[in-house]
Amino acid sequence: MMEMIIEKQIFGARDLEQLLQCFLSLNSGHHHRIIVEVFAEIWEPLFSTWS
Repeated sequence: MMEMIIEKQIFGARDLEQLLQCFLSLNSGHHHRIIVEVFAEIWEPLFSTWS
C-alpha cells in the first residue's frame, strides 16, 4: 500500500484521508479494522519523512 501511495504521489493528509474513505467504502465492514491499522502504520512514517 505504501508503494501505491508514493507512486500516486499522495502525500497530503487530506488526500490520504480521502483514500482511506475510498478503501472503507469499497470494502466490507469486516475488513475495516485491518484497513485502518494499515493506514495508521503508514501515516506516521510518511508524514515524519515528508514534513
